[in-house]
Amino acid sequence: MNNRDFLQDITIWGAILVARCGKMLHYSIPDLLKYCDKILLMQDNIDEKTKDIVESYKRKYPDIIELAESGFPRATEKQEKEPGGLFRRFKRIQGPVRQTVLDYLYKKVDEGEKIDMVIWIDSDEVMSDHFPEILKIFWNSKDKQSLVMKPIQPYMDWTTILGRSMTGHGRCWKLGPKKLIANPYRTACNLRPLVKADRMGCKYYLIHLCHIKSEKFNWRMEHWKKDIRSQWGLWKLLKDIRRMHPKEIKEVLTRPPDFTVEEYLRGGEKRLPMGVDNAKKALREATDILDQLGVRYFLGFGTALGIYRDGAIISHDWDLDTIILGEDNEKLEQGKQKILEAGFTEFKRKQDIPKWIKPDGTKSEEKYVRTYSFHKYGARIDLDPAYLSADGQSRIILKGRKREMFCGKHPAKWFDDHGGVEYDGKFYRIPTPIEDYLASNYGDGWKTPVYSLTRWQKRPCFSQYYECQ
Repeated sequence: MNNRDFLQDITIWGAILVARCGKMLHYSIPDLLKYCDKILLMQDNIDEKTKDIVESYKRKYPDIIELAESGFPRATEKQEKEPGGLFRRFKRIQGPVRQTVLDYLYKKVDEGEKIDMVIWIDSDEVMSDHFPEILKIFWNSKDKQSLVMKPIQPYMDWTTILGRSMTGHGRCWKLGPKKLIANPYRTACNLRPLVKADRMGCKYYLIHLCHIKSEKFNWRMEHWKKDIRSQWGLWKLLKDIRRMHPKEIKEVLTRPPDFTVEEYLRGGEKRLPMGVDNAKKALREATDILDQLGVRYFLGFGTALGIYRDGAIISHDWDLDTIILGEDNEKLEQGKQKILEAGFTEFKRKQDIPKWIKPDGTKSEEKYVRTYSFHKYGARIDLDPAYLSADGQSRIILKGRKREMFCGKHPAKWFDDHGGVEYDGKFYRIPTPIEDYLASNYGDGWKTPVYSLTRWQKRPCFSQYYECQ
């Protein structure tokens, strides 16, 4: 008895050709289990790591998962070592290898097994949560025997996608009335003798994971084929691609890319870009909340730089920077619940910097809040309190970590004149004179875009000694 809540009166088998997919099976097999009564794992040139995973699923689901061997000779030592060798081996025998899957299924039918439909995916593919809707339409389309699915590719995480178009591939079939043949292989897994009129197409229900993990990506680059370019565009999603409806994905792809592959990789795993569209929404809603709470804020650092210089949030930025007045910390703390109710998450307070550090190295025992932060739409909003100095002449922004403590020090009057810029239909304050503020952070060359992290020790506003009121 299947666990589906749809098409319960038919029998659906799943199938995967298994070779060197390794941990990718932890995505594809559980996904098929949601839709299929039984699953065939056809092993071809399998490695030990992948075989261990296959056998672990067989032990866990002995009545659902069936294992078989293609019977074709393994890759030679040369094919294993030369770049693209495994890809060339498979391409030469792709039709016969795929035919072993159909032969196995038809043999089951001859033995009395009921198989109405087959979902046959690659080992690095999964379906979106909306897959049942298209599967029901396909099953009820009496004149269609094949479902051709055009995939979408996430890039390194579940909320970033490549816009590169991929050919639609046959992924679901009804076993009848025409007996299906995979040998000789027809492009895009379109089985013989079906013709175009027998197929139904759809986009973005199928998710291809060839770039979801660096381990998989690196393996493909070495053993399969090089298919990624540094200037390819990437789009940032508002939620996990598996939860998104194809119509939502299509709408995302109508706008310009948020950044390129090169820009995405620049900051490493700790500094993944947010995406301009997501960041724009998060900034507007975060500052709306601050306005409601009476918290005085200014755009700061890279966010101020991008919006003032470029007229937009910098495409490869990984967070949103704002400065709030230290006197308003209590208002922010009191408004925490309202912030969470507005859909922001992970409200954090970092309170680990001393109130003062003197030239002789002595430090205050009292700790001040270094920064607040919360998240929405995949963007992190940082709020750095700017405290008045002991003499009232400066605003001090506490920076650093436990091992190294310092501050950014600006004239207090920069926070009195509410100059700023209009962006996305809203006015945002920036410490003024704005260009003096930006030069204090990025030097006189701030007008020229350069990807680099400006160390605090190189900023004119840097100070190792300070005292807040």
